[in-house]
Amino acid sequence: MRITLNLAGTHITVVFQGQTKAIAHVYDYFFEGFIIREERTDAHLKISFLPDSINGGPFNKRNQDPTSHAPVLSPVSNPEVVEWLKEIGEVSPHLPFSKETVCTRFLNGLLVYSPETASGQIYILKDGLADFRSLYFLFWLYFAEVLGEMGNCFLHAAALVKEGRGHLFLGDSGSGKSTISRICSDYQIFSDDGPIISPRNGGYRVFPSPFHQQDSLNGLEDAAITSGVPIVSFCFLVKDEETFFEEVPKKKALSMILTRHIHFFRRLSAQTKLKLFDFFFGACDNISLYYLHFSKESNIGLYLTQIDGG
Repeated sequence: MRITLNLAGTHITVVFQGQTKAIAHVYDYFFEGFIIREERTDAHLKISFLPDSINGGPFNKRNQDPTSHAPVLSPVSNPEVVEWLKEIGEVSPHLPFSKETVCTRFLNGLLVYSPETASGQIYILKDGLADFRSLYFLFWLYFAEVLGEMGNCFLHAAALVKEGRGHLFLGDSGSGKSTISRICSDYQIFSDDGPIISPRNGGYRVFPSPFHQQDSLNGLEDAAITSGVPIVSFCFLVKDEETFFEEVPKKKALSMILTRHIHFFRRLSAQTKLKLFDFFFGACDNISLYYLHFSKESNIGLYLTQIDGG
């Protein structure tokens, strides 16, 4: 089974192979609204299950970080993965290896990604049902890699839109992104955790994303998924007893975005990181930058009219 997604105009085809076809309907539901007819494909990802009895290679204990108490995305040696795949007979002709090929493990899953062809393969060690946590993060990482090669990225932010104008609320986990999304009921939510940011025609636009934390988000129109909306502001969240805006210097805003608010930034290639630096350097020159000190009891939407032309 295969599905093709439209992420900020990039068409990515995902092929579920073998036993993974049994869980394809879950992702068909998860990506609802972003699935399109396969008229063209810019990138190609395949998903495979491998029995738990096939171990070793990237799943050796020596490849695991003994100091980490939480699951982490771990880079794996390219030659080691090549040899392991040869041993288990899983070398895929659609995914040519080179020195640029990137291999990343998460829990019982492995993503192999070729920046030269934008093709990828996810292997999951599992007997029976899939480990959805591994697939979720490796899906997201693959999409981030593909979009990053084009100078786009998933931003660790909530994106709220009203009358064709987008506001990005940036913050670490627990900073209030989902809270802001809930209390601004008159704004449409593009994502409360990972909207897509993209340069377009000399400007900067935000696009909806299937990655979010809230169980229920506002319905998204096809035009929003296809075209996005212009970004009016970057608002860095600060929980406070009062609600007010405070301007952020460009240099400070750029530093915070690059070091704290781009999903998977450390895992992207040096070339992609440079593209994103140039993108946000320009964006911070042309988009309003604020600290948003906020109280949960405040009508945030009313305060947004101060910078929204309302």
